[in-house]
Amino acid sequence: MKMKKNNAAFRRLSSKLGSRYCVNGDLLSFIVKSIEKQNGKDAPRRLDPSFGPVITSAICFGDTLDGHGPQGRGFYVEDGGNPYLLSWLSEVSGLPSFLGRTLQFLKIIAKYRLGLRNDADLGAEISNLIGPANSSKSSMPVLTMGRDIPNANLFLKDGRLECDWTLENSQEYYDRIRRSVKAIARALNAEYLDNPSYAWNFHQVLTAHPLGGCPMADTADEGVVDSYGEIFGYPDLYIADGSVMPGPVGPNPSLTIAAFADRSADHIIAQHRGEQR
Repeated sequence: MKMKKNNAAFRRLSSKLGSRYCVNGDLLSFIVKSIEKQNGKDAPRRLDPSFGPVITSAICFGDTLDGHGPQGRGFYVEDGGNPYLLSWLSEVSGLPSFLGRTLQFLKIIAKYRLGLRNDADLGAEISNLIGPANSSKSSMPVLTMGRDIPNANLFLKDGRLECDWTLENSQEYYDRIRRSVKAIARALNAEYLDNPSYAWNFHQVLTAHPLGGCPMADTADEGVVDSYGEIFGYPDLYIADGSVMPGPVGPNPSLTIAAFADRSADHIIAQHRGEQR
């Protein structure tokens, strides 16, 4: 955070700088090898995460604050997409079968090079090399986001930005997410997998939506900026990004941030023209 690095030039900044950081409740997990009945037999369910946009739909799980009873902190579960490269890697990870298909493909190429085969159309052979793609087409990432507890802090340590966010403070929230996504996986007759960083790396999560650090509030005793993003103690200096959010917004926060920035811009223009708030 540049303001912390230049603290000598911003001595009137609120002591709340760096506070109320959160990850917008993000959690990445996977639903894999979904099965459905076709003609009375088990067959891979076509989920095709490499086709279409990253997110196409969502399930909203109620929040106690919305009057949905003692359910806890709410969240959204969204289907996720992934690039074809990831699908390819998931297929070749089945190394024994892939090596067998590769050997068969190399035999065909050798026959072609030795003049024992004159059919240059290798489309079917390449398709066989890749395999039926049953694993990749019947699996997909699951993106979850919601209301984790915004009580983490950003601070400088040896000139580098540090963060004390831990899963522990929002453990109940994340436990509810995992139970819910596991239930979705069961409904799809599939397996549930945590992302590797959660499963293997001390229960860390991945986030695409870091929020907070310069939280808005009514006074400098509670936050860094006011409701328009103007920094307390520094008139006409504004912040209009996700750092001003005093907590998670729940769904993907880009539209909320854009709406706030638009409101802030309108206010700045009005102030420049001498208009009242």
